Amino acid sequence: MGEFVILENGLQNIVICCGILFISLVFKRFLSVQFNKFIYRFLKSISNDIPVKEFVNLLRTPIELFITLLLIYFAFSVIEYPVAWHLSPSRKFGMKMLIEKGYQLLLFLSVAWSVFRIIDFFALVLKKQAIDTESKVEEQLVQFMRQLTKLVLVLLFFFVDLGIIFKINVGALIAGLGIGGLAIALAGKDTLENLLASFAIFVDCPFVTGDLIKAAGYTGSVESVGFRTTRIRTVDKSLLTIPNKQLVDQPLENLSSRSFHRAKMNICLHGSTPAGAVKTIIHHIKHAIAAQTKTNENFSVFLNDISGKTLEVTVFYDVETVEYGEFWEVKEALNYDVKQIIEIYGRESEVQTSVVYLKNENVDLIDQNPQAATHTNETL
Repeated sequence: MGEFVILENGLQNIVICCGILFISLVFKRFLSVQFNKFIYRFLKSISNDIPVKEFVNLLRTPIELFITLLLIYFAFSVIEYPVAWHLSPSRKFGMKMLIEKGYQLLLFLSVAWSVFRIIDFFALVLKKQAIDTESKVEEQLVQFMRQLTKLVLVLLFFFVDLGIIFKINVGALIAGLGIGGLAIALAGKDTLENLLASFAIFVDCPFVTGDLIKAAGYTGSVESVGFRTTRIRTVDKSLLTIPNKQLVDQPLENLSSRSFHRAKMNICLHGSTPAGAVKTIIHHIKHAIAAQTKTNENFSVFLNDISGKTLEVTVFYDVETVEYGEFWEVKEALNYDVKQIIEIYGRESEVQTSVVYLKNENVDLIDQNPQAATHTNETL
């Protein structure tokens, strides 16, 4: 076999190279899975019952890349560049340098990718622990620290990459930034402010993940708090991203801190409705509200005003829930009950409803019920 030469390399070396490449192609997944299972043995004691399959799935792809790159290195280590190509040595700019630096960069990225996935694993462990303790603050902190750790590692890997692979004096580079560094700092001013605001959110804890808040003119539940922005799912199910600085600088109302929602209903009866019928309507509305399991005893139904050709009956009641969906279900059921009562005992009338929330001694209107016949926007 040594008598045959291809591109100035013996056939035996080429066969060895192709064999190693074949092994890397066929067995890379198997090797990755076995390696991950081996690593999991050392982490099992702190895994908080995270299954090995989940750990393997997290690390499989980056480890596959790492193993493939190593096998490629061993495969081509038995092959020499043809002298006839007249390639410059790897220390000088040319094909050899580009191939070597590109390979080193890919290997470095595979290691960084693996480290990030390990961070995700520890985040899963801590998140599960936070869920078991039912601590939303800890769960929110885990997500924040996960993102912050990755950001720090990205910067660290970047400078290490410059120093080790590209042989750049990182210290001299940072010291020599001068005006350019000042420009970069000014460009990142907003990012820094949002990062500091995120720390303020965790220290003051005005809300946690899952809370229903009203801020920056929007109302929705908090899905996640990052080191720059907070994601809120609005009542119409759209995902809103708000810079943390806005949440710190502007008034913020945590609607989940209250234990109930208050609803108001205005019923305009026809002016010719007899007084006895009005009393009967009020009586049945009170009974309907009291019959609801989610309403409390703090409700009021009374004849509020007599003007022109209408009699205005005002209804207040509280729904003991912080969930929008459950609140609308109770409100819808009561709307139907009131409509049936009016159809039986009243004449021509219209029902006006609105949703209000108690805020200290005032009532702040924040939303409307889309199922009402007409709506009134009132602040009491």
